[in-house]
Amino acid sequence: MTWNKAVVVCLALFCICSFFIYRSNYYQAIFGDDFYSEIFSASFDVTEKGAAIRVPLKFKYKTRYGLYIKIPEYNRLSYVERTKGFIKYKFISDGLVLKSGETVSSDQWVRLWKEGGSYLDILDFDLPLSGASKNLVLELTVVEPFNFFIPFSGDTYCVVKPNASFK
Repeated sequence: MTWNKAVVVCLALFCICSFFIYRSNYYQAIFGDDFYSEIFSASFDVTEKGAAIRVPLKFKYKTRYGLYIKIPEYNRLSYVERTKGFIKYKFISDGLVLKSGETVSSDQWVRLWKEGGSYLDILDFDLPLSGASKNLVLELTVVEPFNFFIPFSGDTYCVVKPNASFK
């Protein structure tokens, strides 16, 4: 009888541990196909001063996310001189501003080149945001235009996707 109880307890512990491992960000990042999927993507002209967009933040994973400016072609942007360009942002939940600021300066931008486009990482943040409800919105406004994107004007996108580096 004791042997059967030990086997059942061990099997139950194994199942519980497997469930938690499967649900972890680490496991999903390595083995899950959708972990790095975009949670938002929309046209956003960062070459136009005052351009604004509201980004609803509906997420599946509790992890670090990145706000990217995407050019839908594989372009290293190496021939373009980077200028300052920055965006003001506000995280708003149920009408309350939880966090606000400006995107990082151009010397801190991280560039990514992936199938389907070139990405500039201009802001990183963790979700869920402390004190936020399910109605979390990221509001973006171009304060200083990204002049080096002028050749891509009208073809730039705002993208939000996980930015955790488990792989």
